[in-house]
Amino acid sequence: MIEQQMNTSTRAHPRQRSWPATVLLAVAVPVVVAGCSSAYKPTLEGKPIARVRFITEHPTSTAGIEATFVGYLTQRCNPFNLTDLSGQYYQRVAILAGNASLGTPLFAMQQPADAMVRQGMPGEPPSNDSLYSERRVPAGENFSFGMSSSYRVGLNRVATCSVAGAFTPEVDTDYQAVYLQVGLYGCAVRLSKYAVAGKLLPMPVPVEITELPKCTPNGGQ
Repeated sequence: MIEQQMNTSTRAHPRQRSWPATVLLAVAVPVVVAGCSSAYKPTLEGKPIARVRFITEHPTSTAGIEATFVGYLTQRCNPFNLTDLSGQYYQRVAILAGNASLGTPLFAMQQPADAMVRQGMPGEPPSNDSLYSERRVPAGENFSFGMSSSYRVGLNRVATCSVAGAFTPEVDTDYQAVYLQVGLYGCAVRLSKYAVAGKLLPMPVPVEITELPKCTPNGGQ
């Protein structure tokens, strides 16, 4: 079982974004969903590489065990309007803990085996190791991803807010994608380039994220 759904979104004009390097400001209605997906296993041999550190800064839930789910979107569309997030649309990149009690089999069995393997990225990550994941991704090609917060009610996942977008990583460059709470019910992703060839830039550089069209059932975009 995996990922969930968001409702509608509000965002600044594409050329006048009030949040630098932000995909969407999304407002969500909790929806219980189920689906089956595989782990993200990109083909990297012989390809130029970039690295992305995914971080959650979403507060812990008081309604249950909360996590931030990170996924690769295989169809380059936003699947969070669908009630079944199968592998046709979504591959698991990492599950980031927003609650210390996350170490339960319910989430642990869904965690990709290499999600918490550190990639030697420079800079200071969160002090809590469960709040971030470092992944190697192909450079020079579209990377479509989504991040969503959720908590457990029994065996069901209830998503509270999800965002999805895409960018093209540059060769030998390090990025940070930070999932944030906005207001009471909204969320956003802030993406920045912060190191090149393993050396920190003087200041992180905001990276524009392209909003993805919604997926259609059984048909991609």
